[in-house]
Amino acid sequence: MAGKQTRKSLTTWIREAMTDTEKDGPCAMMSLVHMVGLQREEVHTVRFGTKEWTPEALSEMFSNKANAFSQDLPGVQTFKVLAFYKGRDGNCKSEHEASHHILANQNFENQDLVTEAPDDRGRTQMTMRHGEMLMQQVYRRQEVLDNYTLRLIEHQGNMIAKLSKENSDAFEIVKEMLMKKALDDHEHRMKELQFTRSAEERKKLLQFAPALINSILGKEVFPQSTADTALVEAIADNIAEEDIVKLSGIVPPQLLGPLAARMAEHEEKKRREKENLELAKQLVPHVDPEASARGDT
Repeated sequence: MAGKQTRKSLTTWIREAMTDTEKDGPCAMMSLVHMVGLQREEVHTVRFGTKEWTPEALSEMFSNKANAFSQDLPGVQTFKVLAFYKGRDGNCKSEHEASHHILANQNFENQDLVTEAPDDRGRTQMTMRHGEMLMQQVYRRQEVLDNYTLRLIEHQGNMIAKLSKENSDAFEIVKEMLMKKALDDHEHRMKELQFTRSAEERKKLLQFAPALINSILGKEVFPQSTADTALVEAIADNIAEEDIVKLSGIVPPQLLGPLAARMAEHEEKKRREKENLELAKQLVPHVDPEASARGDT
């Protein structure tokens, strides 16, 4: 989409006309003419060569000439600045090759001093003058509203961009915090599992310790009942349920009964310990770092 075209000032147009390299020759002169319908009346002409002119000086001079020429004319007056260029033969062409419109209007604040003739022509002039005053007020009002709207849209755009950046930064901070918490929870859980495994291994070693020490030393360092209990619990942990049935055909009934009772007590103890462990797991739930970072938990 094309951008909004900006208004070109008289100074800018003169500078471009004086430096135009697409013509057959350089700019030779500029002329200010007053437009009355399709007719034009020369007001002032400047020929280049005898004096150095700057675009700013020419613009000010032509504007002053136009205002002075139209100071006693009612309404808005139209002028043209015409640019003439040299041809290939070095002479100035008779027809202009560039032009720029400028408007000059008298100060409407002093229009009360103007007296129109008391006839139809005066009534028409007054109506036209009032219409011009009204249109200028409408245009000025619209220009003020447009400028205010543009500033408001720009301000809102800046605020939206600022809020979007702040929301994005806040989201990144929260995301990093959740990820760190999930990783910390995961690391804590891994340490708990490692501790549990180590405790189970130590427990098994301690179960065999009394019997092994008594056997190695050849004397009863630990009470025989403690060693027997550790041995029975070790057998219970390492024998399958179907193997217990097989023992009935090998172990005498008077020994199988107490052995089975001891093994049942050990299984009940293991069941209670497992329930307590599951309860502890429920109190400290497992956290998946990736799921926590995604916001699934």
